Amino acid sequence: MALKTPGPASRGSGTIRASQAWTVRGSINIVWKERHSRRMRRLENEVAEAKAGQAELQRRVELFEKIAAAAGVELDDAVAVDSVPPSLLAAAQDPRRTGAPVWLDVDGCELIAVVDGEGGDPREWWSAIQRLASRPRSAS
Repeated sequence: MALKTPGPASRGSGTIRASQAWTVRGSINIVWKERHSRRMRRLENEVAEAKAGQAELQRRVELFEKIAAAAGVELDDAVAVDSVPPSLLAAAQDPRRTGAPVWLDVDGCELIAVVDGEGGDPREWWSAIQRLASRPRSAS
């Protein structure tokens, strides 16, 4: 079997034998596999670096907690970052969202918080929102 390829006569007859076509496909597969392997190694290295970075941060937090405990300071663990709703975190991180409403569910009660552009700690906001939502409501 032979394949005809367009091209000038100076490059030869323009005919590729089937065995040559398989060689080209094999070369493409090898190149693809090499690129895939390099990409996978790069991603694995990035994951390893991220894990090492997290371990270092954890070590620093533990050291900080030991220093605080030795100094007699009690750290407030009332609100973990994981418990803050993602919509509130997103609104806090985007300074362009001045006056942006954020829809929140607090213990089954739906609230709308308005985030201004003045900054602050979303964990503190979330604590305050939860305290306000847990207050007894007047029957008015």
